[in-house]
Amino acid sequence: MKNFLKSKWFKRGVIILLVIALIAGGLVFFNSRKSSETDGEEMVTAIVTRRSITNTVTGSGTVSAYETYNIVPTVTGEIVFCNVEEGEWVEEDSVLYMFDTERSDNAISKAENSVENAALSLETAEENVANLTITAPAQGVVSNLSLAIGDRASGAVCTLTDNTYMIAQINVSSADVGKITKGDGVTLGLEKYMTTMEGYVDRISSASVAGANGSMVTSVDVILENPGSIAEGTYCSATFHTVWGDFDGAEASVLNYSPSAKANAEQSGTVKKINVKNGDWVNEGDVIAVLENSQVTNQLKTARMNYSDAVSNLADTRKEAEDYVLTAPISGKVMQKNYKKGDTVAGNNSTTLMVLADTTKMKFTINVDELDVAKITVGQEVTIEADAIEGEVFIGRIETVSLLGSSSNGVTYYPVDVVIDEPGALIPGMNVSAEIIVESAENVIAVPSGAVTFYNGAYYVNVVGEVEGTEDMNRTPDKTGMPMERPAGEAPFGDMPMERPTGEAPFGDMPMERPTGEAPFGDMPMERPTGEMSFGDMPQRGDGSMPLGRAPQGEAMPAGNMSGNKNRGEMPEVKQNMYSEPVRVQVTTGVSDDDYTEIVTGDVKVGMIVEVTGSSNQNTLWGGNFRGGMPMGGGMPMGGGRPMGGMR
Repeated sequence: MKNFLKSKWFKRGVIILLVIALIAGGLVFFNSRKSSETDGEEMVTAIVTRRSITNTVTGSGTVSAYETYNIVPTVTGEIVFCNVEEGEWVEEDSVLYMFDTERSDNAISKAENSVENAALSLETAEENVANLTITAPAQGVVSNLSLAIGDRASGAVCTLTDNTYMIAQINVSSADVGKITKGDGVTLGLEKYMTTMEGYVDRISSASVAGANGSMVTSVDVILENPGSIAEGTYCSATFHTVWGDFDGAEASVLNYSPSAKANAEQSGTVKKINVKNGDWVNEGDVIAVLENSQVTNQLKTARMNYSDAVSNLADTRKEAEDYVLTAPISGKVMQKNYKKGDTVAGNNSTTLMVLADTTKMKFTINVDELDVAKITVGQEVTIEADAIEGEVFIGRIETVSLLGSSSNGVTYYPVDVVIDEPGALIPGMNVSAEIIVESAENVIAVPSGAVTFYNGAYYVNVVGEVEGTEDMNRTPDKTGMPMERPAGEAPFGDMPMERPTGEAPFGDMPMERPTGEAPFGDMPMERPTGEMSFGDMPQRGDGSMPLGRAPQGEAMPAGNMSGNKNRGEMPEVKQNMYSEPVRVQVTTGVSDDDYTEIVTGDVKVGMIVEVTGSSNQNTLWGGNFRGGMPMGGGMPMGGGRPMGGMR
């Protein structure tokens, strides 16, 4: 305790509290006077200071793994493989379970047979539909066509005769036929026309027969282009030109047109369209007529559907076969294992073989008030603490902000998902609290939020006075209320040194400890006997300022050198000047938290005294609320405590 009382922090606390006491006393007097002028209505005031303001959104939740998967079977069978255990880490796509595939193999075989049968049926149906269109099997002139629209057609529908060339079947001695090759030239003598024409060997028969003179002969087909004047049945002789030389056929022959072809309706049906008439020339493949048959076309539709179903069933069966091997959907830890090798399971969603979770990241959800949710953005940093891991702070980020809220007691809350990329010792199920800094401002001019009023589209602050000698309030105070920085070589608060040589008392030889029963601080007791003057009873000085400390009862202690020693601990003169009427100053506000609001623009300076309105819990005068007296509670708090209940 003695070391603490001699520390610089204790001394700083004493100094700032004494200054506050001085200022507070003046404000008490002013408030008392103002109260009497307003028929007993109390005015609450505060001094404009510099401070840091942070606006945060807080929440709590329970962490869980970033991704969690229930490994569920979709097939029924016996587990024949599983070599991972609970607590193990597995990589994505590694095998977790394998099932007996006998059932699957049989199903695939049946499905493949069904596809083959369906394909054959489809092929037959397609041929039947194709046969409803009658085409020319060869080129030629159409004859014997007797079809009409609406007729029932089947079998041969017309004859096609090609008269562009003629064929002569020449018998050749079997001894010479071996010298002839397909394509060899042939000179035909046409005795009737007393001329010769050139043709070529088209086909050589493979059989020999007895000729007219009893010798063995072989038939050779010779093709002759028809000039259009040679009649069918004209006799001709033939001389063959081969590599072995020329030789004559064994017998004369006759010239005929090429064999006639028949155009047939391979599938019966009703004539829907006719494209030719007798005497027309057609080429091979030309459409002669089109039939229709609803039964045939319906069979094709059915066959196509059956084939499609069979193919789909085979694909599904093969896909099910893949389900007989279950792999890890993510890299993660096996959190729970419910089935092992040798177990038989039924494939359904209610069976969980294993639980796999990615614990490299954690997530949790907080519910944010509708008034704050607009301040939350994806990617925003979140400070997190866990109840189970004391003293460690984790950093998270906002991953999603839901647009769907839920209402409770007239307030709507929106789920906000937070991700922790480096969870450290966190494990699923731990409770955490989160703080999101949505706005902050450092070392700014600030007033209690209750000092700012809104009127006719603008913000205002009522200034009722100012305090002189508070230049150090322009520096951001630390938690003891002392300025964080001083010019080199300066002592805070009017050259009052923070430390004294050993054996000396701080604050103008005012001892830190008194013998039992004596009061510290220059005989200024921290507690007053009943009936004695407290800080709220200190008399006003002649210049309107409030005296510091206490003189004998009924007298005011002069401000300044508390011990009369000017070389040690001289306090600065601090005076308050109260205006006769409040001055309304238009301001622009910035960051605001539950207690304080930043003043961005406007003629408001540190040391000004402003009027505080609004709720009674608004902090005033560095956090204190001066209503009828300084709430010291019988003694000013020392030892680095938070003066006046709210200063940060």
